Amino acid sequence: MSRRELFILVLVLAVGVLLRVYRLDAYGLGEDETHKLIATTLYRQGDISANAEHPMLMKVVCTLFVTVFERLGIASAEVALRLPNALVGALTGLVIYVFARRLFDEKVAMLSAAIWSIAMPALMINRIAKEDTFLVFFAWAGYYLFHIAKQVQIEPKKSRFYAASGASFGLMIASKYFPHYMGLNFLYYHLIGPNSWNSKISARHLFLFFSVLIFVLLLFNPVLLKLDTFSYMSAYFRELKQTHQGLWMMGKLYHNEASGIAGTTPVYFYLLALAIKMQLPLVLALLLGIVELFRRSDDEAFFIKMLFLLWLIPFSLFPSKWLRYMLSLMPVVAVIAAVGMTKLIQWFGRAGKVLAGVLLTSALFSAIAAAPFYSLYVNPLAASQVGYFFPHDEFYDLGLKEAVEAIAKEAAAGATVVCEAPKTAKYYAQVYGRPDINIVVGSSRSFCLPAKGDVYVIVQDGRRYFENITFLDSIEKQYRPVMQIQACGATALRIYHLGSQAGDREQIVKLK
Repeated sequence: MSRRELFILVLVLAVGVLLRVYRLDAYGLGEDETHKLIATTLYRQGDISANAEHPMLMKVVCTLFVTVFERLGIASAEVALRLPNALVGALTGLVIYVFARRLFDEKVAMLSAAIWSIAMPALMINRIAKEDTFLVFFAWAGYYLFHIAKQVQIEPKKSRFYAASGASFGLMIASKYFPHYMGLNFLYYHLIGPNSWNSKISARHLFLFFSVLIFVLLLFNPVLLKLDTFSYMSAYFRELKQTHQGLWMMGKLYHNEASGIAGTTPVYFYLLALAIKMQLPLVLALLLGIVELFRRSDDEAFFIKMLFLLWLIPFSLFPSKWLRYMLSLMPVVAVIAAVGMTKLIQWFGRAGKVLAGVLLTSALFSAIAAAPFYSLYVNPLAASQVGYFFPHDEFYDLGLKEAVEAIAKEAAAGATVVCEAPKTAKYYAQVYGRPDINIVVGSSRSFCLPAKGDVYVIVQDGRRYFENITFLDSIEKQYRPVMQIQACGATALRIYHLGSQAGDREQIVKLK
């Protein structure tokens, strides 16, 4: 790598870091993040069973960051919890770069890293404390190391790279229980068949690979050694731990359970997300890249095509869908879009380089303009309908922190707040000095409104479920909100004060 290439790569990665860490505390914790914050407290007390449906690795790293922040006197749980993901997300650009360079060339590699660094779906998910970021980093590191192991012919280098790949896939599974990404790796080498560099993996190397994988997995995820973890996970995957059902999308409630058959989220869910949640210049580059890549028949193109199709088709058909799952598709999208841009350069030479630069610069400016609310970004194809298509993942409990703060300032002692993110609401009630506030869940089977006392209802479009939709509709018909919290022109949530005559003094708070 030349100095010029190294400088550009460092610049690309730096942009990715800056976009991801900018104002990480601009919005409060989501309910899933609060579960992680609770887990960090329990981890420090020696209890590793918290949040057992998810592996430990990310929570261990978050625990270290939260502890360091506390010792430094930095009172920002939001930043402490999210910073590891933001940094790992930015560094994923480096992994994409080295692997794309090995598969294609320097141009595709650099453009892939640049697109990953600024693509809106990657930015929005890398900025929340969810396991998908660590999953993607270690999955692609595993792909890269395994590819080297396949092509290296000299021992002990070959063994070292197989071992390193096994370790990376072990860390991937210790991040999120999605081992099928490792299975796709083996499927690829099986499908392309033996050639000058893809010889059948020996039994010794296979044993080394899985031995290291299991060792690393148990080392960083020892909760698997606890027998009660499996009973908990079994109950979780059988949906016995699920307290509500449904996903609000485009003004309609869909079933979103893994076991769903009828009335589930549309199969075009992820295609729609790619079309409207990614900057339009990148969408155009992606379309061109798809055409170019599917014209090619080489092994390198086949790997990317296989990952793209074997992600998009099964995930689209699977009944349960979430925007955050898209993160594992985004490295593939980045590479395909980079192939599209390099095709422009081949076609138009110097003018193509200018055009590719314009596309990237335009996408970068869109990301800067959307900061820090990347999740609410929609491109012109969405006709400015912010927060309409995927409100659960787009808002991710945005505004709940401010809502609890507002209620805490005026609510009577022992007031009741009806909310679908109880852990987060309780956490911020304590932060704002109101541990006396009672948080109840409207979708709970045991829910009923208190007969007396001060009652507030927080309505979030992203948390409309089959269990609470009738109740929320009745609240909205009978009362006027006393407060709306908005961001990017969209209403994140509404607060209703039952029995209040304060509808005429409705307050609108705009997050910036």
